[in-house]
Amino acid sequence: PQPLTVARFLTVVSTKVTAHGTLMNKLSALVKFYNLCDFVLDVHHPIIDLLVKACKKDLSVIARPKAPIEPGHLVLIESMLDKSDPKHRLFYVAMLIQFFACLRKSNLLPTSLRAFSSFKHLTRGDFHFVPDAVVITLPWTKTLQNKSDIMTVPIADVPGSVINPVQVYRDLIRDFPLPSPKLPAFSYAAGGKLVVLTQQEYINLLKHYLQRLNLPPEAFSSHSVRRGSATCMFRSGVPQKLLKAHGGWSSSCYERYIALDHADKLLPSSKMVSFINNLYGSQ
Repeated sequence: PQPLTVARFLTVVSTKVTAHGTLMNKLSALVKFYNLCDFVLDVHHPIIDLLVKACKKDLSVIARPKAPIEPGHLVLIESMLDKSDPKHRLFYVAMLIQFFACLRKSNLLPTSLRAFSSFKHLTRGDFHFVPDAVVITLPWTKTLQNKSDIMTVPIADVPGSVINPVQVYRDLIRDFPLPSPKLPAFSYAAGGKLVVLTQQEYINLLKHYLQRLNLPPEAFSSHSVRRGSATCMFRSGVPQKLLKAHGGWSSSCYERYIALDHADKLLPSSKMVSFINNLYGSQ
């Protein structure tokens, strides 16, 4: 565990990642590995410290956050949805569930049917209907990997609302029943075979509908839905403690998911003006 050796490792890693946080995760894992081997690594050594700072500056320039999906996009996509195609219906329901539950793509869908894991990916049995909501059980997330821990995310059932993801999901399982609750949540049976919506198909369909809305598809990804969810919660006035818990964030990194517009940025000064007016009266 010599500083120069670790610096070489970080240099190589910095060419293969796009986020400073990922680089720090690699360094943290290396420190834990050394500790298991009874070695002590000084991560504050000048060589390592300067390199980490340089990488942070460099990677902050490389990273380009995707544009958030907004509630209006959900409404417009629903209006043009090809409901005759099962894959398109699966896509739309999956997008609503991801948006309102603020889920990661890694939980939502598998990369293929072969790669599907009932432990990591949502199954039909992970959705539990209660009188006023559907509760989603997540035994595994990016920040929750211990099998003894389980995360639950409820989505409110609001009849008569412009978008009701609970009713949309209820319609999906009614129209596409499956023989086992352990099968992928967003799949259907056809010709004796199971057809599952994959992550890449989900992204392709998302960009397909965004393009039909005359929006640049390259500016969006599946992560745009999660970012849009965080932004919508923030603008809806959801307390940040609840926002963080709902999205399953273990740190304050959720703050960079929130996209601030002009009205958001005006809020601090307008609140200050209102406060001063209440103190001294307005002319």
